[in-house]
Amino acid sequence: MFKHLPRLILPVAPAAVLLGLFYRQSRTLIFIRDYGQASSTMIADVFGMLFSSNILYYLLLLPAFFIVLSFSCSYLLTMVYKHFRTGKLSVRMPLSNVNHGLEAIMPNIALIFLMLLVYKALFGCVVSLLSEIFVGGGEPAIALVAVVAVLGVITYAFVIFFMMYPVISVALMLVYGYTFIDAIGESLRVGGKKDFLPLVLAYCLPFLINAVVSYVLMMLDAPVAVSVIVDTILQLFVITYTVLFSVISVFSQQKLERIDLKKLY
Repeated sequence: MFKHLPRLILPVAPAAVLLGLFYRQSRTLIFIRDYGQASSTMIADVFGMLFSSNILYYLLLLPAFFIVLSFSCSYLLTMVYKHFRTGKLSVRMPLSNVNHGLEAIMPNIALIFLMLLVYKALFGCVVSLLSEIFVGGGEPAIALVAVVAVLGVITYAFVIFFMMYPVISVALMLVYGYTFIDAIGESLRVGGKKDFLPLVLAYCLPFLINAVVSYVLMMLDAPVAVSVIVDTILQLFVITYTVLFSVISVFSQQKLERIDLKKLY
């Protein structure tokens, strides 16, 4: 697949650029840093650190993220699926490719968005409660900051893990024509005991790289221009990898024939 890299990243370039410009990868890490430096940790302060205070972010940017990401992933998903079925990878007929994959992509991306928003809200409530109990909503002690940091990393890792199921569900809906509910149910059974760990490790790779790079950017206090460029490159990698993971994992787990791996004479 590496020889096809330019054609693979082309469909997701619009989504990567949009997210690179307006979505900071290191936001979760920045929250932990800001929380440790805060003089007040009342619930309004905690939620102010977790969520953007600009209402336009939720009225305009969040829907834009959803639409552009859905279209970009649909385009790439259908391209890769056709490549596996026919052995030909083509960027032609973008509208047809997008339309073919939208039904599988949109409900699963909506679920992922919902999972992330609910997680942030629940995490904010827990942190606010801990702050109120131990420091009365005032400046957090070092021990409390450490607890919040560990809690944040562990819970975020759990959310990333459970996002794997809608990611796999995407390919199940496209390949088998499952409904959204049926695909989610089937995705829970993908990966037997022997194959489950390699599947999870393969899925987690881009998120681990993302976390390391985001941490470096935060520690270096990188300029905005540098963060935008690096985040855009990261998004290109993460989105492309995740779509490929979805299709490859289903074809591999279900032992489906891939024409692209055959030598045609």
